[in-house]
Amino acid sequence: MFDPNVLAAFTNGRVHAAAHMADRLDRGYSSWREDTVTDILCQHTEPYVKSIQFNGFQEGKNGVDWLCWWRDRTGQCFGSLIQAKNLKRDGRRWSIGFGQHSKVGDQIDLLHTSARRFRLPALYMLYTGTPEFRGDLGCGGQHAVSPCQRCERCSVSVISALTVRYKTGLLSAHEMAIDAFQRATPWEDLVDPGLSTGRLSAIPLRNYVGPSTGRLKSFLLDTQVGSAEIAKRIFSPVHGVRIRQFEALLAEPVDTEATMVFSDLPVDRGHFSEPYFVHVLQGLRTNLPDYVRDAEQGLPVPTWVSESVERIVIIDI
Repeated sequence: MFDPNVLAAFTNGRVHAAAHMADRLDRGYSSWREDTVTDILCQHTEPYVKSIQFNGFQEGKNGVDWLCWWRDRTGQCFGSLIQAKNLKRDGRRWSIGFGQHSKVGDQIDLLHTSARRFRLPALYMLYTGTPEFRGDLGCGGQHAVSPCQRCERCSVSVISALTVRYKTGLLSAHEMAIDAFQRATPWEDLVDPGLSTGRLSAIPLRNYVGPSTGRLKSFLLDTQVGSAEIAKRIFSPVHGVRIRQFEALLAEPVDTEATMVFSDLPVDRGHFSEPYFVHVLQGLRTNLPDYVRDAEQGLPVPTWVSESVERIVIIDI
């Protein structure tokens, strides 16, 4: 169960972010700066969200904007790499810019390379404007009223880069933007105590035998709390895509680091570019990495960290 005050802070952040995006549209601009929206989110979610910025960050070099760590009261945490993206409209065509290129390579490839270096999952944070801006797009939810709660909340949403990478090979840029928007999880839903991830299919583990088998089944089937529930809410949409793929469910173990909550994870990848259990759940750790604790205390962090991300964001739940 999450503290309702955390949800209230997230709502406050989203309301101010959406107001900025609305102001930009009212002034005749077609979009907004992702880093400005991120600043607004962090500013208006204090004290639950703490942002530590770096000066050496080189935008576009690593495909990453910021590093996010969720920390619960036990000290357990969940980390992820974030790339912020805007939903854009050109006439009746939508785009998000997942296929953006830079001088050093495709941004989505750089993001996944960075995820492997940090050994963390990669996520996109989507800034999608106001319900009026995307009124003809449809939010993917159930509209008992219009706009519904999801229409309001999905102004700021998250989606796994693993799912995006898989889908970009199947859809046009316009179709991909709509699909990602409708699949994305509103940021507030991640901490809403009134929502539950529920039971996930344990079919991928039916042939899996490893030290973490029991704990993984419990993770899929039972209610989680704190950082483990954040991990489950991010894992669930990826897992749902995997279950619908027509591919043998392989579940051979792969070794993990000592601070990872699961001492081993299935290598099953389906049609994804890499094993999805590993990609997402490697972010669930017993404690924060040293470089995050140093950053929080105002101490220097390794250069490879400060040059890879613009900021570290710590969210206390």
